[in-house]
Amino acid sequence: MMLQVARKVTRSMAKTQMAARAFSAVGEMDVDAVVKSRKKNMSKTYDSFQTFKDPVVLERAEGQYCYGPDGQKYLDLLAHNLTISVGHGHPKVRAAAKEQIDKMPHTSSMYYSEAASQLAEKLVDTFPERTDGEKWQALFAVTGTEAVELALQMARVVTGNIPILSLTNSYHGSYGTAMAASGGKACRHDLPETGGIFHLQSPIYHHKDNIDGLVEMAETTIGSSTSGNIGAFLFEPLQGYGGIHELPHEYINKMAKLTREHGGLVIADEIQTGYGRMGDCFWAYEASGVEPDLVIVAKGLGCGFPISAVVAKESVFKTFDDTGKFVFSTYGANPVCAAAACAVLDVLKEEKFQERAFKLGQVVSKHLHNIMDTFEDCIEVRGKGLMWGIELEPDVAVTVFESLKDQNFLVGLGGARKNVLRVMPPMCLTEEDLDHFHSVLYATMETCSAKK
Repeated sequence: MMLQVARKVTRSMAKTQMAARAFSAVGEMDVDAVVKSRKKNMSKTYDSFQTFKDPVVLERAEGQYCYGPDGQKYLDLLAHNLTISVGHGHPKVRAAAKEQIDKMPHTSSMYYSEAASQLAEKLVDTFPERTDGEKWQALFAVTGTEAVELALQMARVVTGNIPILSLTNSYHGSYGTAMAASGGKACRHDLPETGGIFHLQSPIYHHKDNIDGLVEMAETTIGSSTSGNIGAFLFEPLQGYGGIHELPHEYINKMAKLTREHGGLVIADEIQTGYGRMGDCFWAYEASGVEPDLVIVAKGLGCGFPISAVVAKESVFKTFDDTGKFVFSTYGANPVCAAAACAVLDVLKEEKFQERAFKLGQVVSKHLHNIMDTFEDCIEVRGKGLMWGIELEPDVAVTVFESLKDQNFLVGLGGARKNVLRVMPPMCLTEEDLDHFHSVLYATMETCSAKK
């Protein structure tokens, strides 16, 4: 019996050693082994989200570039789904994380840590002083979806009202209440969803000039489908995955007023839009003049390190905490992630990335509008700062998406019809990068679209 066990252990160790040899040493990655192992051992679930026909295997990244094992150099124009704010592996962010790893890689949020306390202070200081005299406070989590869940839970508990107003074409997460709040079928599974979510028509496309009509429809929804009391209005100042649509400022203001008249809180989802990416302000909601009660942040805050937060006025947290119920996130404010996020906020300020986003945004706008003015299959260009979308006819969009990848440019695909090329790079890229991208995009469009 003992001999049989020993043989099994030996065979298991041999398999492990063979697998390790298959991946080889650093700089000698076996791409086929990586792809084969993933397909065999990982669920294909993630492949349903914006996948290329041929997998892109990456080995390292620096600044605005990602590198494949065979020396391919890709310009990252998606910022790895907007997580990379100040650039891949920024020296100050990397150094802060390494220093914290050496001191203490993790502590539960039930204990106090210097990194978490410093991050809370730095983060709330990025928000404008509130006009109601209240202070901002932060509650940390790990992912954007988790932060959305927390924000909606808090709004319902604090107001005592269940109904949540969200928008069509929105994206707030892919499971739980966040999935239910998302206004697109791509991430909605055929499951009994969390109730009390009402999707209002977004002010986009032919609806964008009907603001008063849309607000009136929202009031009708409140009056006919709820008790008249709502928990919150949840919105993205600029819808990202939905195809790059900036919400009209007038609409945001009127919906905020309507929400508060019916007892609700206003929640801005800044997971994709924050950190100066819009160019004209640090948080996208600021441009509208609206003062949210809660703001959800994630992605670029950690610049590759998983950390998110709900930032809210102190009275919201006080009412929520007074229930005596606990909320806990095991890895919320993990000290390594918190230290990295502190460095990110420092770098954003020191290297003036908001000003950079504003200037480079004008370059992106010029280049993409040149494409739109030239080619028949370009429907519309939308965006601001360093968050842009160029909407193409669906078949052309897929062709261009794949062709750009083959030419070492990584962009995103979004929108209800998956036909919007999303250009949202790390904010450290250069004007020369954008000029090169424009020339390649132009040449690619020449191969698949007629000129006007």
